[in-house]
Amino acid sequence: MRAVILVNPTKTIPQDFVPVLSDLLRRNGYLPEVQQTTRSYAPPEAYEEGDIIVALGGDGTVLQAAHRAGNKASILGIHFGRLGFLCAQRYSPKTWQQELPTLLKAPACKRSTLTVTMPDGLVVHALNDVTIERRSGNTVHIQVSFADNAIYYTADGIIFATPTGSTAYNLAAGGPLLSPNASMCVVTPICPHTLTNRSLVLDQQDMMEIRIQLQGQDIGQVIADGITLGEISSACPITLRSLPEQYRKILLPTGHGTLEQVKKAFGWSTEQILTNR
Repeated sequence: MRAVILVNPTKTIPQDFVPVLSDLLRRNGYLPEVQQTTRSYAPPEAYEEGDIIVALGGDGTVLQAAHRAGNKASILGIHFGRLGFLCAQRYSPKTWQQELPTLLKAPACKRSTLTVTMPDGLVVHALNDVTIERRSGNTVHIQVSFADNAIYYTADGIIFATPTGSTAYNLAAGGPLLSPNASMCVVTPICPHTLTNRSLVLDQQDMMEIRIQLQGQDIGQVIADGITLGEISSACPITLRSLPEQYRKILLPTGHGTLEQVKKAFGWSTEQILTNR
């Protein structure tokens, strides 16, 4: 079985970690190889059932692994960053080696993606979100069409988040949290210029067509999971939809709930508040 160790070079990772990890993977029946994250989009590679990508970094590294994995390889995140909602383990020099064999056998959680089709034909499956925003200039007029309906926003941009991605940019922009298993997509404007413009939760199966209206020489861009896919103009619509066959398998230990991770990360602990009274 193939095991790709995906290293984020911007993270501080102990020098001997990758060699020791490679040895542990061999002992567990894998053939390891090492790759690094990049700033550009990396398309899916050829994987088989049982293959694995071990992402060393944080959630951003897991997202890059998801782009490469397709729906066959499983992804195991080891957290060296600040937030790790998608990581199975936070690095601990004392325990990580003992915990790894158990994590390799952790349940594979299937997470839905958003498929974005660019005007040039590029198709990308985003695990977290797709963002359309101004690269320069004025605010953007945005039309989102779905199921014989249309909504309009005037904002700096707009976020389309999966349930997995609802804890990321969407949450920071004031959008709601979704259960990871929900068949929904949340649409959240970025700094809307009308107080009544708020997030909208849609059926994940709806196909969405997005058109933007820019002013003068303004430029718009499309970003998927933090990776810029390209520029768009007023005349170039893009489409978004969730395809049942396009999921990603994330290895997470039992009890690794999204709400529990959010509470730990942001101090949202009702029990602690009640205890302090």
